[in-house]
Amino acid sequence: MRPSPTAVTSSASPRCPLPTTCCWSSRTSPPADSTAWRPSTWITRSRRPWPNLPPGVPGPIDDAYFRFVVDVGQTGPDRGQGGKYLLVPPGYKGELPESGYFIAHTRTCSNWLLMRAFVKDGDRAAAVRRVKQVMRIYPLPQDDDPPPQKFVNLSGTKFNTIHANDFPSYEELNAVIQQKPADAFNSELVGLFASIGIKKGSPFSPDAPMRRILTDAAKVANATARAFLFRLRSKSVYFCPDRRWYSPFAGGSHEFMNNGGLVLDSRIMFHYYATGITPAMANPKVGTGSVYLPTARYSNGNDLDGGKTYKVTLPAPVPVNNFWSFTVYDGRTRSMLETDQRLASLNPSVKPDPDGSYTIWFGPRAPKGHEGNWIQTINGKRFNVLLRLYGPLNPWFDKNWNPGALELVEWRRSIVSSAPLGNK
Repeated sequence: MRPSPTAVTSSASPRCPLPTTCCWSSRTSPPADSTAWRPSTWITRSRRPWPNLPPGVPGPIDDAYFRFVVDVGQTGPDRGQGGKYLLVPPGYKGELPESGYFIAHTRTCSNWLLMRAFVKDGDRAAAVRRVKQVMRIYPLPQDDDPPPQKFVNLSGTKFNTIHANDFPSYEELNAVIQQKPADAFNSELVGLFASIGIKKGSPFSPDAPMRRILTDAAKVANATARAFLFRLRSKSVYFCPDRRWYSPFAGGSHEFMNNGGLVLDSRIMFHYYATGITPAMANPKVGTGSVYLPTARYSNGNDLDGGKTYKVTLPAPVPVNNFWSFTVYDGRTRSMLETDQRLASLNPSVKPDPDGSYTIWFGPRAPKGHEGNWIQTINGKRFNVLLRLYGPLNPWFDKNWNPGALELVEWRRSIVSSAPLGNK
């Protein structure tokens, strides 16, 4: 079948995950539970996907290799007003509409849409309704009479999207190569896959010696990627080195390019930790896009320990047009930390300090008087923290505002709440 474009007015083929708060016990890298968001809506080539999108829902469409295709929402061509996007797959030779669509060409027949619906006044249900009322994804020929959109509610559902870290990772890769067109990826990369027996149209069946070699290689690769993420060598990735916050987008490139060269450490760091890519997070404009700053260490350079208590202060005013959030992630899975608190980021009861700044606490038990500003951690588990700034403002770009460093709080019974953990 000849590939043909797909329309996106805010839906996907043929079922869409409902905008959701990610289940705290699911494993996916790295989700957030502070917004209603649509995880990986998969859009295939089935006759020109065409999404119809509601207003005010930022996010990217990426191809099957996590290459950026187009932004939607405030940072996309609809500028937050909503609209119709037409995805044109590789190899399509037919006519395209002259108007009425934001047209985007993609290099793979499978693509995915990741977008957030901002919650206003704490009303998540309203954010979900706004998306469901408008969003549609369907083949372009159905534009005159779009079919009803089916949504799948993933809230509270446990699922695992973390790739294998051992031999099965090669089997996962082989499945992708067999399913995609032969020219979907860079020819040099495809050649590397072929050199270890992963080639489109051929069975992947390494003999025992090769299987042992690949098993060892997967372990080394996993350890290397983890070191790139949590033990950074380059000082350029630190936003403020004395406070341990860093970014894989140090050069401002969503393609991880620097003077014609691909910065492999940064790309590995990002995709070991996260997935969807967009210029809006690598090089945001004032008041739009987003900033992501992870850290796995506190002020003295040691790892964050889930059995200890830490705090961090964001000076006032926090320079955001939309909002900010903290989320904690498991150091092993890079997924949200599973705790009795049943959420991995701040709840709506967070309160400012008297001067307008915000002090947030991380630890196994809530500090007395600061329960609403506390995110639970787990004794015996390493964790990392991700600070998100949505719609960063000038003080961020001018570096006149810096987030504080996480500081270790000496444990004293007087600072720890005796209340039961979480909200079982």
